[in-house]
Amino acid sequence: MAILKKIVLIGPAWPLRGGISLFNVRFFEALTQKGVNTHVIGFQRQYPALLFPGQSQDTPEFKPCVGKRMIDTCNPLSWIKTCRYIKGLKPDAVIFSWWHFWFWPCFKLMVSFLSNAGFPVIFLCHNYNTHDKADLWSWFSANVLKKADGLFFLSDFTRNQRREKYPLKVSLFHPYYEWEKWPVKVPDNWSNKILMAGCVKSYKGLEIGLGLLNLDPKLEITIAGDIYKPDLSKEIRGLEKKFKNRLRLYPEYCSDENLVKLMDEHDLLLCSHKKATQSGMAAFAFGRQKPVVVTPVGGLGEQIHPKTGVVAEEITSESLLKAIAMIYDKPPKYWAKGIAEQREKNSFTYFAKKICDSIEKILHSQNVV
Repeated sequence: MAILKKIVLIGPAWPLRGGISLFNVRFFEALTQKGVNTHVIGFQRQYPALLFPGQSQDTPEFKPCVGKRMIDTCNPLSWIKTCRYIKGLKPDAVIFSWWHFWFWPCFKLMVSFLSNAGFPVIFLCHNYNTHDKADLWSWFSANVLKKADGLFFLSDFTRNQRREKYPLKVSLFHPYYEWEKWPVKVPDNWSNKILMAGCVKSYKGLEIGLGLLNLDPKLEITIAGDIYKPDLSKEIRGLEKKFKNRLRLYPEYCSDENLVKLMDEHDLLLCSHKKATQSGMAAFAFGRQKPVVVTPVGGLGEQIHPKTGVVAEEITSESLLKAIAMIYDKPPKYWAKGIAEQREKNSFTYFAKKICDSIEKILHSQNVV
């Protein structure tokens, strides 16, 4: 069997903010611990300012730079320069992170260059179809992925969106985010506090989650994350006045430390999505041993294992309330124990092993190593 010695991982990493940046940093660390010489190639400029509706593209707190920031998605000369740099590294395989159609022209050129140079190209797909205008955007995904030697997905749902045959097409999982420097303390009792976290977009079903406040006067909800639409921000501010202390709003990107604190202050994470592939925020909650309630859409249900959370029967406030009641029927330590039992097979260490084992099969079939 071929032995994987060197990988280039292309995608966002610190100090760029966001879930995929954190994912790549943890993936890089796991590959390095496994003994794979891993080079991270990140972005000088990920999005032009006009296309990025958030407050900043960098993390609010200091983060050490992971890898080399070489790619400017608006400058094709940087794409060519990066490919030449990768060619000089002579990696056994190149892994691209794929999640948004904006990267199509950049990655299209780079994949063509690297494939023609004889390097196996792998895509790690966080999304295949985006959550809006899927027909158009799926064309971009299909076009850039067609030269891949292998595709990895974080859910069966996403894998099934790509029906064409490939040398390798593997469905994996979204690993948990754990933090050694912030130990988990499981509370003894429930507080009736629910967290909805992550950038606020229309497909995340905010109105469905907030409908819980009309159904149960004991519940309190916190919304934390960038709000990309000003009119939505005004609407939530109005609801804040209506429900007073039962609705709290933190309309900004949360640092890792602040998100840990928010998770620890609440009973559970609520994902009231109308569309989804999988949830990085759910992986964050599981890392804090918090149960998760999700709607039955996309690949969200695949992240829920026995004793880690509940999948609602329908995409309604009433169904979410029933699911939350099922959480509250058991004490916090019941769910924390169930989540802890899933840690090993949902770790980045295990994820890296599965990726490496699969890539080695590709290398063996191609007699690359």
